[in-house]
Amino acid sequence: VFSYELVYSLPSINKVKYEEVLCTIPPDLQLSAVGVFILLMFNNIPSMYRAGQIALRSSKRKTELASGPCEKADVKLSIGLRLVVFTFAVLTEVATWSAILTTGVMFILTSSSVELLVRSTVAIMFVQNVDEVVFDACCSNDIKDKVASTKYKVGEWSPRFRERIGKVEHLYGMFIHLPLIAAIVSSLVYGIR
Repeated sequence: VFSYELVYSLPSINKVKYEEVLCTIPPDLQLSAVGVFILLMFNNIPSMYRAGQIALRSSKRKTELASGPCEKADVKLSIGLRLVVFTFAVLTEVATWSAILTTGVMFILTSSSVELLVRSTVAIMFVQNVDEVVFDACCSNDIKDKVASTKYKVGEWSPRFRERIGKVEHLYGMFIHLPLIAAIVSSLVYGIR
């Protein structure tokens, strides 16, 4: 909802000449703001991936509480129920994340002043994390402790496949991630200008 409202609060192409709006912010500031925003947003991808794995492939769960014994249980869900959980828990988060990412970049690129650019970036990052703020404010300490101490066992890949994935992740992290983000940010800022 917030992303929708932000998108429709942006000026219409018919009403504003974007050259006037875009050129009031120095390009290096836009590059920095979009770069930091995208990097912060991309930090959420591993948790969304892990949530998808848990929803679709978890086989066991273990809860270790300081106040009592360790609880272990099998996760026995049909594929249909797993898909429902995946759809409502993971895909909705991915859709919200995508909308906030798109809206945030649009807002940064169309900010009319440096002050608005900084305020917009901070406000959008707050919206991205509002679910965690609500969880901290509304849930009891008992529920928070149980959520934090619950671990899931996700189906194992073969050792050979795991080794290959490890190599790909290492190479991506070392040589591709930051140059890719720099290329995306540069093409967005200079392409729209």
